[in-house]
Amino acid sequence: MQNNNNQENILIFFVRGFSLLNQNINLYITYIIIGLIPIFIRLIPNLPSLVSVVMQVILFIIEFLLLSFSLSIPYFLSLRQNSNIINSSILWRTILHNAKRLIGPIIVFTLIFLPLFIIGMIIIIGLSYNKSPLDYTRFLENIQQGWNPTTTIIVCVFYIIFSCFTFASIFFSIENIGMIKSLFKSIVFSFRHPKILFIIIIISVSTYLNTGYINLIPVDKTIIAILTFLPMSYVNLGVLASALLYYQNIKSKENNLTQG
Repeated sequence: MQNNNNQENILIFFVRGFSLLNQNINLYITYIIIGLIPIFIRLIPNLPSLVSVVMQVILFIIEFLLLSFSLSIPYFLSLRQNSNIINSSILWRTILHNAKRLIGPIIVFTLIFLPLFIIGMIIIIGLSYNKSPLDYTRFLENIQQGWNPTTTIIVCVFYIIFSCFTFASIFFSIENIGMIKSLFKSIVFSFRHPKILFIIIIISVSTYLNTGYINLIPVDKTIIAILTFLPMSYVNLGVLASALLYYQNIKSKENNLTQG
């Protein structure tokens, strides 16, 4: 009976987390607007080479700002919990400040993990296909569609791994810890609290698998990308809000024990 109560208590954080997001739905709308810009930019056909390079730079900047914004969500939510108003000045000042903090870690991760990722993809492709150029193209298309059994399993494994980093944005934006250290602290915190990690994994994988049905709709790939982006973004931000409430609860208990 005690285990059921504990499980229910954890689920309450997700109910309250999504409620917190709904109360601050403007953050979700802002995230959607920024995230849709790259999708629409990629629709522009037949750009001259120089303009294409410029657009690629713009795309990188927008996606970089989107990353910074997503990592700033816990901070914005904590402000709203204290009834603080988030105007455009606070919003963009925070996004740009955290973007500057991300430059060094991104360079480090790119230099370290990009070669490992490429090698890993080559190994996976080699195990799954006959290594012809056509097979490489087919493999990448299957990853985008997400319905090939092999790629679906691979993506699910990635979601399981990335779930361990859910709390990284909390350490990064609220505790003002560097990105790399925040990632490690998120892993440690997640394994210390396996119940909420398990629920995060279930929600993340289930959302990915369920949105996969959108690929069956006989419409343009751009529309599919938009229809997939909207629900997945909402669930991801809702899970992040839930993780924030859980983290705040744990910190409150730790502070009470320390003061006691």
